Amino acid sequence: MASQHILATPPSQDAILNSLLEGIRAYNARIPRLYVGTDSFDLDAEMPLLLNLPSAPLACREPVAEFKAVNAHFSAQVHAFFNAVHILEDMADKQSSDELDLIRRDENLQPVVIRIVDQSFDIYLDCWHRTFHTRRLTVKNPDSLPLLNRGTQLRVVPYQAYSSDMANMRPVSLRTLLELATRLPHLRELNCPCL
Repeated sequence: MASQHILATPPSQDAILNSLLEGIRAYNARIPRLYVGTDSFDLDAEMPLLLNLPSAPLACREPVAEFKAVNAHFSAQVHAFFNAVHILEDMADKQSSDELDLIRRDENLQPVVIRIVDQSFDIYLDCWHRTFHTRRLTVKNPDSLPLLNRGTQLRVVPYQAYSSDMANMRPVSLRTLLELATRLPHLRELNCPCL
């Protein structure tokens, strides 16, 4: 059973929103008032920890049920992230003029960044099938994602962008990238170096 191998709780929409607000406050604290807001909306999409129990070790090849659980975890994070950014956009539209801007007013548009964190195991297997993943992550019901009207750039990158090592990185479906791009009506650039 796949659930005995997966240890994960995706972050809630409120947790992501609070993280975005903390990032904005930190940005505002170090940048002059002219540039208040944020320079991007970021999500570090963490993969669930896979447990390689001595009593029930992981299979050499990832079973479909296990991948579905990992993919559901990823999908839940993306949905929570898009919903949190949408709420932040609404908050920025409704704030009074004497408050510090939640989102920079110079362009009112920022990059949306999804960084894919590498798959982790409590005990790593010595198997190439578990090191280089072939099944691609998708987002369930992408049409239900809200439109992000302030996003001009979508970047889907590995968490360790400086690394050329693809070990333990889960790839994202090409179709998913296009489906996410349709949720940014003012998109100018799609940046996915993992392709």
